[in-house]
Amino acid sequence: VYKRQVITRELLIQEAIARGIHKEEAFRKSVEAFYEQSLLKAIVDRKLQSLSPEVTGDMISKYKAMCLKTVRYTKTVYDNEENYKKGVPQSSTHQEEDFEDLSEALKYALFYLEPGESTPPERLNEGLVVYRLDVAVDSEAPGTEPDDDQVREVLIDQGRNAMFDAWLTDVREKARIEVLADQ
Repeated sequence: VYKRQVITRELLIQEAIARGIHKEEAFRKSVEAFYEQSLLKAIVDRKLQSLSPEVTGDMISKYKAMCLKTVRYTKTVYDNEENYKKGVPQSSTHQEEDFEDLSEALKYALFYLEPGESTPPERLNEGLVVYRLDVAVDSEAPGTEPDDDQVREVLIDQGRNAMFDAWLTDVREKARIEVLADQ
């Protein structure tokens, strides 16, 4: 069966070449897109594999303690870097939620903060976003505390994402792209 599959594959490739399919623009664009996708996947996979965030026992303990809290935080959005530096926000909202109901990314951003502290600005679709932890109080309906292995996995995943985002920002800042006028 395997030999027949290999032979059939080779026969079809030869027939496609004989018909000139490999010279068609649509085929060339398809190959180019596949090449680019493969290259992107390779660099992202390699970079993610190289990232090893450190997770300490103290981090796990703090995260687990936060899982039993209700947090009040402020989300401030800035249009651009200039307005961030000037302290001129586009919007600012106050929110209160049980820590365990937050997204994993927001949990990671807030868990290590002390009340009154803020995250560094993060570039998101809506602009530069800063979160400030206003207060963390015991939850009225605390959920179950996750076990250490679950917390370690969350912290590793989110730490790896944060490290990847920092690397990508660095790549963007170092990049020099020239757009040439059509000739």
